[in-house]
Amino acid sequence: MLRNYLHIAWRNIRRNKLFALISIGGLAIGSTACLLVWLICSYEFSFDDTHPNAERIYRVTSRSYRAENDVRSPVIAPPAPAAFRKTLTGVNAITDITPYEVKSAIRSSGKSTKEFDDGYIVITDPAYFQIFQRDWLAGSPAGSMTAPFRVVLTESRARQYFGPAAPEQWIGRTVTYDDSINVSVSGIIRDWKGNTDFPYTEFISFSTINSSSLKNRFRPDEWRGRHTNVWCFLLLSKGTNPARIDTQFRQLAANDPDIWRKMDLKLEPLTDIHFNTTYAAGDNIHRKASRPALYGMMGIAVFILLIAAINFINLSTAQSFRLAKEIGVRKVLGSRKIAIIGQFLTETTLLVLIAVTLGLLLVRPALHLFGDYFPEGMPYRPFSLPVLGFSLLLIFIISLCAGFYPAVVLSSYLPVNVLKGAGTAKDHRSSRWRKGLIVFQFSIALLFIMATLVIAKQIKYMLNSDPGFQTKAVLITRPPPAGQREQDQFPEDGTESRSGRGCRHPSGHRAHRYVKYVWGHVGG
Repeated sequence: MLRNYLHIAWRNIRRNKLFALISIGGLAIGSTACLLVWLICSYEFSFDDTHPNAERIYRVTSRSYRAENDVRSPVIAPPAPAAFRKTLTGVNAITDITPYEVKSAIRSSGKSTKEFDDGYIVITDPAYFQIFQRDWLAGSPAGSMTAPFRVVLTESRARQYFGPAAPEQWIGRTVTYDDSINVSVSGIIRDWKGNTDFPYTEFISFSTINSSSLKNRFRPDEWRGRHTNVWCFLLLSKGTNPARIDTQFRQLAANDPDIWRKMDLKLEPLTDIHFNTTYAAGDNIHRKASRPALYGMMGIAVFILLIAAINFINLSTAQSFRLAKEIGVRKVLGSRKIAIIGQFLTETTLLVLIAVTLGLLLVRPALHLFGDYFPEGMPYRPFSLPVLGFSLLLIFIISLCAGFYPAVVLSSYLPVNVLKGAGTAKDHRSSRWRKGLIVFQFSIALLFIMATLVIAKQIKYMLNSDPGFQTKAVLITRPPPAGQREQDQFPEDGTESRSGRGCRHPSGHRAHRYVKYVWGHVGG
């Protein structure tokens, strides 16, 4: 029977090429939009969600009040993690991460000397691998980070340094940082395959700081000053409420107000870091995404798909007069209503299958044409299981939504009235429903046309109107918060002020701390 349904469906599609072309085109555009939005949302929501125990990993953030300014930061003082280990309860592990900006070339032992990018080098302790568990190819998380002058490399970074070899052969090799910090490779871990905001490739043992010249650079015992640039992560025990840790933070501040003065510590879930723009100024290693924008895109995709389905319904019901006699003859010959519904659903599913397949082919050109609007590095593999699974789900949903109502309407025709030429169906409610869908479709089309015209006029006005001032060669400056400016101009450790000099955020990206400037159109 299914074979007969498919044969009849294909015959009807070939006989009504214009109807099939319009229907497939509309459904293909809708399915393409849904696929693109699904790719974006699945990519953004996948950041750091595959870590074991990700729901129990939190970052410690700070909020300080200086000179009537509310300063929020994702970093804390270097000695703070050690204080947390002594006082906090309900926590399985605590680690701190110090970004390491290599000032000179990184050199590796071997036959040749090479320079490599230093963007993903951090100094941390063994607890890091207890919180962020990784697959170890050589070495172990327990012994690889305990001694000073030890480094753990990812497989790709080790291969970049030393060339192809077995992971065990890389153990004991030497990497030199800043022409003076010689560290020995003590572990090799597998590259992280998932999406992450922490794509570190080199992990230097924390005890290296106190055993080398890095102590003068990072000053791990300094509570206040210009060296407060470490991230701190906590792995909570099972059943521990994050509010309990926040309460302990407040108790810690009350017990030692000199250290924790005017500062509130809060926990931030690991899965929120990718979406939290509160700390964007000091957290610029992370490309932030907006949850409301993603939810809005989902709504738009559903709306586009709904419009495409309504367009298909209107086109299908518009052919009711052509199909009326066919349905009447089938019923007279003994065809049941359920068989007629199955026939129309099969034809709809075949159209949707062609449309979604075309949509899969259109995604790649869309990504190429509008690549600036999509997240950098977002993959698209049309034959991967997630994409094929979503496509099948899309086919099922569209076929059901777009084909069920026309199938029910067309199968409800009375054969006596049809064969007498007295009309099709006398269900006034169905008639009002069809008219309502048509009115809705045209209203939405008019609304979008008017919105497009209004936006086009607004853009034209903004581009061509006179703002009342000269926009060329205008310098815009923005000073830092008063509290931060006072802190850096007059460091408590008595060192020279770094005002006006370039510095690095904990992310490792260069930024100007004191003056951020943007040039307009310079000319004349």
